[in-house]
Amino acid sequence: MPYFKFSNIAIRGISVAVPKQIVDIKSYIPKFGEENVYKFMAFTGIEKTHVTREEQTASDLGFEAAERLLREKNIDRASVGALIFVTQSPDYKRPATSFVLQHRLGLSQDCAVFDVNLGCSGFVCAFQTACSMMASSDMKMALVIVAETSSKAMWPNDKSSAMLFGDCGAAVLLAREEDAPQINGGIWSDGDRYRAIIIPAGGARDSSAPHTPFIGRDECEHMPYYQIMNGADVFQFSISDVPKAAKAFFERTGASAPDYDFFAIHQANWYIVKQLISKLRLPKEKVHRSLDRYGNTGGMSIPLTLCDELGGKSGSSLMRVFMMGFGIGLSWGIVDAFISPDAVLSVLETEEYYREGVIDYTDI
Repeated sequence: MPYFKFSNIAIRGISVAVPKQIVDIKSYIPKFGEENVYKFMAFTGIEKTHVTREEQTASDLGFEAAERLLREKNIDRASVGALIFVTQSPDYKRPATSFVLQHRLGLSQDCAVFDVNLGCSGFVCAFQTACSMMASSDMKMALVIVAETSSKAMWPNDKSSAMLFGDCGAAVLLAREEDAPQINGGIWSDGDRYRAIIIPAGGARDSSAPHTPFIGRDECEHMPYYQIMNGADVFQFSISDVPKAAKAFFERTGASAPDYDFFAIHQANWYIVKQLISKLRLPKEKVHRSLDRYGNTGGMSIPLTLCDELGGKSGSSLMRVFMMGFGIGLSWGIVDAFISPDAVLSVLETEEYYREGVIDYTDI
């Protein structure tokens, strides 16, 4: 386990944006049947999701979250020394979407900007990357934006995934602060299982696969240009490798479940979360749920759960938060940090999109 610890870095703010458009899971009954839909709802705990309109992209959601955070926290944008954008749904194949966000947010040229292609572990991995950059430089602040439009990557006839995912964008601002409580982190990866969650066609490896649906081993209809997930393998990973990593992290840091005020665990589905609660003996009242109203939002489910529970609440007392993300890659990670409820904004619903982002090819 690559273990990280950081001093003099604090979470200045967290913000989340979701699309206004809401899908009731029961609306899938005509397509998948009443029995399948109710079974899905009982197992996953998902009742509704928020999905983007056709014009909205992941960066639109990330921009709205970040713009609101910078504005409401009255941040001097020239002091932001790094922008990391985590997504698997970029605006363009080239350039990286982080440069588009740098432009839209009005950040200075004195800013390190790059994309990270990660999914459900993206928030915790990028959080630690930003902290590492701050710890080894003179930058005052770093902005991490995590956003995904997973609903657009799912084949509509795939009953194993079509109902599962919601869209979301999140932003966290890290700031240099003397005597801030120590931040701890850990990251794990297993490329041997890269096929467990994959979009096999459409990239450079296989750009000419037929656009023909097929029935997979899970007896669900799939399309090679959309996400395919081996549910059994991912479930086994989630209830074995992930709790094992958490226990190793507790042993390394000397912390235990009672030391934390809030557990923001990736909301893959509620059955998996309940398994983690049991295996790690977490206090149930400190493990909060957001997926019932938002679905599996990937790496954003961690900040979304924080904003859903703490957003808009007053309080300056620091809370110790255990954040754990896991998924595609396979990749998993943990961040142990402190945050004040005052730093957490409420969930924003938006329909906004970047109209200027649609390029007139003749004008390039």
